[in-house]
Amino acid sequence: NDLEIAWLYRSNDGSKGIQANAIYNEGKLFFPTPGNHIVCLNAVTGKEIWKYKGSHWKIAQRGLVFNKTNNEEFIYFTDNDKLTSISAKNGKLNNNFGKNGSVKIKPSVVTPIIYKNKIIVATFYPSIEVYDLSTGKILWKYFLRKKKEKFKGGNPWGGISLDNKRGVLFITTGNPENYFIGVDRPGENEYTNSVIAIDIDKKKELWKFQETEHDIWNLDIPAAPILTTINYKNKKIDVVVAITKLGNTLIFDRDTG
Repeated sequence: NDLEIAWLYRSNDGSKGIQANAIYNEGKLFFPTPGNHIVCLNAVTGKEIWKYKGSHWKIAQRGLVFNKTNNEEFIYFTDNDKLTSISAKNGKLNNNFGKNGSVKIKPSVVTPIIYKNKIIVATFYPSIEVYDLSTGKILWKYFLRKKKEKFKGGNPWGGISLDNKRGVLFITTGNPENYFIGVDRPGENEYTNSVIAIDIDKKKELWKFQETEHDIWNLDIPAAPILTTINYKNKKIDVVVAITKLGNTLIFDRDTG
């Protein structure tokens, strides 16, 4: 009852909701708006400092990432089929990154992740794509479906998480499509409804676990992997945790799965 509104900001550019968390740095807030903008606000007053106009309604739908190198500060985000970098100071495109501040990717709504001199995105191809953080040059890709398989879906839309110390990326994936009808996609539909661990430095898969084989019930694993440490039989174990639509909480040893 003692709370008072410090300030209120209205973007006045759309009626959709905001699904992303704002990010904060040195007195500034950065977040996407319903009308396809990225805005920077003074966190004390709520005053708009700059606004960047995106090209798609799903711009930064799950969030943005901030990076500071030397005296340069940049915001990175997905804008449907583009990975874009803009200045955190003025919202202008980072022309050193890709072509005019963007690189072409397969469509994505997932927040990118920065690791060393790389930036990693999860796409709806479905794939993991790794780019040079400074130039936007493609370094390598890892596909989350066997080439012979023709079904769609199995996308990592829930999010990705990185163990910086190990250099291991953890991914959760959704169901195959078309769900409810599975006659045109026989087999387990590998990589769908799964938790997957990929070593970024070695460019290889470490392990994977599939909760639901040949899913016809729309049972995505809908949330990003959680990285934590548990005490199990008086021993501390680094684990990755996934919560699922089946109501399960899956807990894996990060190294072995």
